[in-house]
Amino acid sequence: MDFQPDITVEAKPTHELTLYCPLRIVREYDESDCEFDEEVLDEQEEIPSRYAVDCAREINAFIRDYSEPEEEHRGLMVYFDRNPAVSEKVFSAIPSVKEINGELMGVFECQITEELTGNELEDLREYLSGQCSDGFFEGMEQHPIKTADFGEIYVSFWNDSDDWSLQTAEEMGLEQTEDLSEEPQIGMTM
Repeated sequence: MDFQPDITVEAKPTHELTLYCPLRIVREYDESDCEFDEEVLDEQEEIPSRYAVDCAREINAFIRDYSEPEEEHRGLMVYFDRNPAVSEKVFSAIPSVKEINGELMGVFECQITEELTGNELEDLREYLSGQCSDGFFEGMEQHPIKTADFGEIYVSFWNDSDDWSLQTAEEMGLEQTEDLSEEPQIGMTM
């Protein structure tokens, strides 16, 4: 008869690690805003993120609807398979947008059970940057989001400019909450 090891379920308190990135928000150029003889050089009009702050609720609703059912609790960490230490420490990475210092920014709220080492943080950052450029958000940015203020907009968590980055609250000069979550995440050990 095969031996079945005892399984212990242990609740691990979590705290939040938040990563932030700039957004690129565009809409189709509205020709009705042009003078008759004005030439339209670009088909898309960029909306500065400070003007799109009032669209946060609509964008977040779209992100929730665009997400797959298996992403509900763990967000984009459900697909992470690179580094077992990071998988053990980072329970979830939930994407959204929030107003930060008057600008609408992309946000990843990560529930972590332990502090990440520098290398683990870089591994997580690299993974989420890939989701911004080629993964989850590459597909999402191709779908219009209906807004009251700007009509249909397209939101990208990525751009190829030199000033794009995915930063922690500390790196941005923001206060990061370190409070323990009231809802511990369940971990299984054998």
